[in-house]
Amino acid sequence: SVLDSFGHGTHCAGIIGADHNSNEIFGVAPESHLTICKISEDDFISENDTIRYAEAIECCNEHDFIHIISISWGSIINNGATLKRIQDAINDAARKNKIIIGWTPGFSMEEAITPA
Repeated sequence: SVLDSFGHGTHCAGIIGADHNSNEIFGVAPESHLTICKISEDDFISENDTIRYAEAIECCNEHDFIHIISISWGSIINNGATLKRIQDAINDAARKNKIIIGWTPGFSMEEAITPA
């Protein structure tokens, strides 16, 4: 089992896969099957741990039953090699016809950076 110490992953998973309950809440895909790849044990991801973004995407790419990859980017990535590995993983996912959804905090469209 995976502990969500921050709550963001649980929130996103609920939006996607919440099953109908007595409060009449539905997720956008209530019959979906979710595969969770936890990036960090902390609320903040250190520069050294940002490689985990690439590792998570690569893991998803290994499985044909994963069709959509949704990632909340919780940190800025400055390391060029890490950015390249993430971009390569995203490109591989696209070649495999996977949908990639990315979100970054606190940036306007004028400040948008790759790979998100």
